[in-house]
Amino acid sequence: MIKSYTFVTYEEDPEEAAADVLEQLEDCELCANSVGLVSCCRDFIDCGTVAALQKSLPFPVAGEETMIQLANGEVDILMCSITVLTSDEATFTVAETPALSVSNESKDIIKRTLESVKKGDEKLIIAYPPFMPQFSADNYIDVAGEVLPGVPMLGSTATGQDLSSDLAKTPCVFGTKTIADNIASFVLVGGNVTPKFFIASGRFENMMTHSAIITKADDNVLIELNNKPALIYCREAGYFLEDMDMERIFLTSTMELAETKDTLPICRVMIAATPDNSIICAGRLYEGATFRMLTFDVDSIRGTTESLIEEAIDAGVKTLVGFSCVGRRLVLGGDPTSEFTAIADTLKKHGSDMNCAFAYSGSEYCPTHYENGVALNRMHNYTIVAVGF
Repeated sequence: MIKSYTFVTYEEDPEEAAADVLEQLEDCELCANSVGLVSCCRDFIDCGTVAALQKSLPFPVAGEETMIQLANGEVDILMCSITVLTSDEATFTVAETPALSVSNESKDIIKRTLESVKKGDEKLIIAYPPFMPQFSADNYIDVAGEVLPGVPMLGSTATGQDLSSDLAKTPCVFGTKTIADNIASFVLVGGNVTPKFFIASGRFENMMTHSAIITKADDNVLIELNNKPALIYCREAGYFLEDMDMERIFLTSTMELAETKDTLPICRVMIAATPDNSIICAGRLYEGATFRMLTFDVDSIRGTTESLIEEAIDAGVKTLVGFSCVGRRLVLGGDPTSEFTAIADTLKKHGSDMNCAFAYSGSEYCPTHYENGVALNRMHNYTIVAVGF
């Protein structure tokens, strides 16, 4: 069994922040094994608060920078939260990589890092990869699958306040000892634990009625649908018109892919169209998968999030740690906290004391299927994912 506590501090003075968290920690009963999952905005990194927590807390930590988060029922931008997982039956091991780059050598670095700490009884990987647009987020799934085959992975790519493609400050990842914008941090959870996973993206009523088959793709480039150039197919199907604002379409629409009838679907954000009528997406595509177009609005974002929380409550979960895509946050427009406020409202509506901690993510990791006890891990877009204990 895993118990959890979540602490929040608004103190930007490092010593006061550490004292604030340690004071909250005094009222908790920690078990033999513990780990802290940290989320905060840039301010708490620059002022030294995260470094003070790394030094002061009596257990290892991992985490990342984010823009908005939910912790202890509070939704805010300017706060630092620590969700502590603690257990006598489960174990927690934190591993952090050295500096990564966009080269293929980074895959070897990640592999060596995971191999150096694996024990053989892992039941869950919680991953915090850095924001590196030229290094595919799918690489982390590939490497984890080599080192820890079949072990489910929940995770999030760090994201900060600056949403432009030319980030003034690249979002940071935290390990037990390091804070950097080019490291990856992992928590390996082993022992007696059975994690439960929850995924939500769009509503059925927001889905286009007809579908196509991905007949040609190259990693994250959608080349052909039903043997036609992807962009041409979408225009002929009425998805895109010649004079439509493609940037606006890519912000409010995405594609849903169903790999097989047994797997949960995954979403892919469309980033750009190419001169040869292909579509560049924010994640790997799978030939043979069924393609449908899906649109998003504020009601669908809030509604699917509320449904995910209700599903977790019905499953008897006591702790829920999750991530929501920054794309969902963008759809909310002038009400950026409303998705996470919906989580707090849903918990109150059902009288639930479930400990929830959610943060926004650049890309989300969560398995979509189990077969013979083996997890099929996938990277998601425009999705909210969570693991429950």
